[in-house]
Amino acid sequence: MPMHLNQLLAVGLAVSLLGAPILLLTVKRAGGNQLGLATRLALWVLAAVVCWIAESASERGSQLLGLRVPGWPTVLGAAAATLAVLAVWPLFQYFQGRVGGISTTENSAFLKIAAFPLTYRLFLVATAAVTEEILYRGYAIGIGGVLLDSLWKAAAVSIIIFTATHFRWGLSHMLLVFWAALALTSLFVITQDLLACIVAHGALDTVGLVLAPSAKARRNRTLGPVEH
Repeated sequence: MPMHLNQLLAVGLAVSLLGAPILLLTVKRAGGNQLGLATRLALWVLAAVVCWIAESASERGSQLLGLRVPGWPTVLGAAAATLAVLAVWPLFQYFQGRVGGISTTENSAFLKIAAFPLTYRLFLVATAAVTEEILYRGYAIGIGGVLLDSLWKAAAVSIIIFTATHFRWGLSHMLLVFWAALALTSLFVITQDLLACIVAHGALDTVGLVLAPSAKARRNRTLGPVEH
């Protein structure tokens, strides 16, 4: 591969791994809204940029990104990764309580998201599922594995940075994020199917950011105000 194309792919790797954390930190320091529309659209731009780099700099760009025609393996892989994370969710919730951590549904980031209209929460889910899987799985592992000459090194770096990017959720919740990253990374490494990762990520965030807030709101309406 020509040196300038290899350098372009390296730039893309830096964008895929560090683009989102830098964006979120910049928005926070500027007093902006990390969950706002402008920030979420910027994530789509980052994902589009790395896809363009992959396609422009490598003849196997789409293949390395894991873009392929979906089939039953896509559905089964996504289901397996989703269940692997949801199965241990209660254990992490229990651990959070034992160490004095704030439960996910009481987390400030969760409460902010829960206050959004349903349509915007669905947009947040779609944004996270598509952009984060392109950045942290498709490019960081698919292309990163070629640049680092090791799929597993690329996977390890991706998991660490992906987990660290969710720091605003708190340390105890980051354990669940780490487990989800491990499941999604394993799915990508085994199947090389980016869509399976996107579907699994979307399913997990739908449970956490759409169904959980709705269930909590219904429970609060049922219980009514607490009398003192």
